[in-house]
Amino acid sequence: EIGLDVPTFDEDVASEQVEQTLQDGFNVRRSINANSFPSLVAVSDDDKIVWLTKGYATAEDVLARLEALAQPSS
Repeated sequence: EIGLDVPTFDEDVASEQVEQTLQDGFNVRRSINANSFPSLVAVSDDDKIVWLTKGYATAEDVLARLEALAQPSS
């Protein structure tokens, strides 16, 4: 038991708002061609999509890419 209020969950998951949020997420995925699983992206300071992984990557690889992204541009 995780303390979930099942009736509230059932109502929320069937709501139009949750459906719209889900569809919005699918639209974003399609717009950036995130067709691999898992896909992980970051948004740069200049609002560009930066791929951290398309498909499997080790945690070390993803962290290295995040660290590189956090470095100031020269």
